Amino acid sequence: MGESEEKYMNEKLDQQFKEIIEQNDSMLTVSELADIVDEIEVCGSVEQYLFEKVSSALEQMNEKELISMYNEYLSDMGDEIYLENDEYYINIALDEVNPYDIIQKVNNGDYNENSDYFKINDCGNLESYETWEIVDEASNDTTFIELIITNQYDFDSDITELFDELDTIKEAWELVEKENSKE
Repeated sequence: MGESEEKYMNEKLDQQFKEIIEQNDSMLTVSELADIVDEIEVCGSVEQYLFEKVSSALEQMNEKELISMYNEYLSDMGDEIYLENDEYYINIALDEVNPYDIIQKVNNGDYNENSDYFKINDCGNLESYETWEIVDEASNDTTFIELIITNQYDFDSDITELFDELDTIKEAWELVEKENSKE
């Protein structure tokens, strides 16, 4: 493709982006939309682009807020939540357990009293976790991230604006895919 033909194609695409933005009452600029479409092209799909954006934003979140939000999700899924590894939460979690069983729960689990968090595993034993382990788990949990993308969990981040612009982004991406298939 020659330079003048490429310039024409870019101008045509910019005009089409502008129309998409207007049709969807989008707050994005043509330049922002073009940048997003370029990033989607690198990721391979809108879904993968959003997944990577949310995952990255989760990693940047305040750790306590992220763990709190992740615990809400775990609880909704019927899974055990992460508790702070301190006397208060240990007493709550093991309130009605006799001392011998507590010893068994510690010995049979993977528990370190110096870790940041703990939870009771499926066998009823204590497992301890460092903060970074939970952040890593949450920021790579596919179901959790999909639920964030579909707005089932409050997620206070700059990328939530992307969710509001999803129709515009998808329409622009479909246009680019259509144009690329012509080449």
